[in-house]
Amino acid sequence: MIRSKPAPAPFVAPEVLVLNFDPILHSKESERLHEVCQWNDPYALTDGYIADLADCSGGYLHYRIVEWQDVDAYPVKKDGFRYTDRSYLRCREGKGQWHQPDAVDYRAILQDFGIPARVERDEIEEV
Repeated sequence: MIRSKPAPAPFVAPEVLVLNFDPILHSKESERLHEVCQWNDPYALTDGYIADLADCSGGYLHYRIVEWQDVDAYPVKKDGFRYTDRSYLRCREGKGQWHQPDAVDYRAILQDFGIPARVERDEIEEV
C-alpha cells in the first residue's frame, strides 16, 4: 500500500501595518516614550505576540508585517484631545490628571494614515 503525505495544514498570513505610537521626548535626551517610561521594547513585544498567535492557533495564523511606522505623536482621543510630551509626563509624575474620556479616536487614526484606501489597494489587510 502506498501512503501519501498528509496535506499541509491550512493557514492564513495577513499583511499587517503596525502603527507604533511612541513619541520622541526631546526634553528627555530624544528618547522614545517607551524608553523614558521603562516599558518593554515594542518590536520585541510584537515579535512575541506574532509567535503566540501562531502557536495558539495551531499554526493557522502567521502575521506578516509589511510596514512598521514609529509615530512621533500621541493618538488623538475620541473628543479631540491629544497629550503633549509635557502633559503626558506630568500625569506620569502624578502632577496632572489623566484625560477622560480615555478612548482613542480610531476613525481619526484610520483617516490620518489613509488606512481604508490602503486596504482597498490590497497593500495591507490589518493594522
